[in-house]
Amino acid sequence: ANRIVRANPKSAELFGFAATASLLGLPILSLLQTAADDRQLADGETGQWQGKMLDAEVELACPDGRRFWAHLIRKQLDPV
Repeated sequence: ANRIVRANPKSAELFGFAATASLLGLPILSLLQTAADDRQLADGETGQWQGKMLDAEVELACPDGRRFWAHLIRKQLDPV
């Protein structure tokens, strides 16, 4: 749950990965920087975002510590 299932080449570049495949399967929360952002995304499971799309700007960080703002769209996938 809450893992990256799709990413584009620019997202891999922003996070310092050589290939998009390196992002797939990573927990999205591992890329977030602030507790407020963690709570907002975690709420997608049980809180106000349950069953809805999240469309928000959040601060993310690269493994080397660089930070940047990103427009994040999150939608829970059907587990079937």
